[in-house]
Amino acid sequence: MTKGIFLQPANIKNKMVREHLERTIFQAVELNEILRFQPNIRSDLERFYVWGVIPGTKSKWEKSQIGDLVVFYSERKFYLLGQIVDKFHNKSLARYLWGEDQHGRTWEYIYLIDPDSLIQIDVDLEKVIKVLGYSPNFILQSALYHKDEKLISLFTDNLIEDSTKKGDVITTVHREKISTTIKKYKRDPYFSIKVKDNYKNKCAICGIPNEGTVVDAAHVKPVKEGGPDIEENGIALCKIHHHLFDSGLITIKDSKLAISPKMSSQLQKHPIISKFLKKKINLVKTSEEFLKWHRENIFKA
Repeated sequence: MTKGIFLQPANIKNKMVREHLERTIFQAVELNEILRFQPNIRSDLERFYVWGVIPGTKSKWEKSQIGDLVVFYSERKFYLLGQIVDKFHNKSLARYLWGEDQHGRTWEYIYLIDPDSLIQIDVDLEKVIKVLGYSPNFILQSALYHKDEKLISLFTDNLIEDSTKKGDVITTVHREKISTTIKKYKRDPYFSIKVKDNYKNKCAICGIPNEGTVVDAAHVKPVKEGGPDIEENGIALCKIHHHLFDSGLITIKDSKLAISPKMSSQLQKHPIISKFLKKKINLVKTSEEFLKWHRENIFKA
């Protein structure tokens, strides 16, 4: 059966739209961030690109299905293509991600995009108009949904997988389907909850409480390296310490914070680091086996 395609206006020159793109398309949203508002996700991915439409576009959104394509449009060109892996109505998540417009509306009809499917494209609106038989003066002002084999072909026939570039999309796009070639990992949606509960919803290093999603359930051994979703492989870290931990600039040794010699002297002296160097870190269910793996494989010694 031919897949559908969702034509999504997103003018990158509009300040508000640009901010939304930077928040949830140019960077991924972590699963645990979404689960705070949407407990049931029909996907086993650990992060997503996220977009949504206002209630006025609900009827078009309702036609879309999991597995359909979405293409983003600006300035008479379609510039991004991805694949929808889930969709749901959630006003609270929309307000959290994007706030409201000047009329008090939010983009509450949400869809999630597989981040490994998103690829840059360059397709003129005129070509779409020709395929659909629209007037040459047609302007795409609100989202549209189509199931048209020729339209799918227009966006997918000339895409070529290029695995040599940094940040490439490891996805082969065919005329009627997307066959993903990257390995997906099964996720436990309760991993985040259990790990943060172990640490009383506070960062294990600095103790900051988890207000406004400040604290993450970090994997000691990353999922992409085969790290499992078990409490022994988890530790609660604030977003700053999580980033430094994942980057290999800090680790935990003998229940204390250890810093990489490659960390800048300015950062070493900053209170976010210096204040906690001698503090004992009370590990709760986090396994020394996984911490040892982190020290040997991620930490920049």
